[in-house]
Amino acid sequence: MKKIFFHSPIKYLTCLLIGFCLFFLYLSIQSSTSGSKVWGIIFYYVDASFVAGGTLLCFGLLAVVNHFGGFDIFTYLTSKEKRNFRMTLTDYSDKKRTEHNNNKMRLVPYFVVAALFIATSLILMLFL
Repeated sequence: MKKIFFHSPIKYLTCLLIGFCLFFLYLSIQSSTSGSKVWGIIFYYVDASFVAGGTLLCFGLLAVVNHFGGFDIFTYLTSKEKRNFRMTLTDYSDKKRTEHNNNKMRLVPYFVVAALFIATSLILMLFL
């Protein structure tokens, strides 16, 4: 279980950095466009954490689509392997599928960090 969730600290730190950047970007946009009511500021934190979590969740869902080969046609069009070795789309898809199957755990950090941000949003909403 530990290997499933904590296999790459760099990916987790990257996801956290993206999440906090989105969080503070949302807060800076909202604070520059509105007044400074106490309840409004608290709900901005709820909204900011939910937006960060939702965005990371969408990134994770796009990674799942990529994992199952949904974007192979686009990567095939821009790959240098097809020019050098005259690789067909089916050969390229098979190669990408073996690469994806060797690295199954790369999708987990998106969902774990997104769940943390969304849980933080729900906790702030329920208790404030």
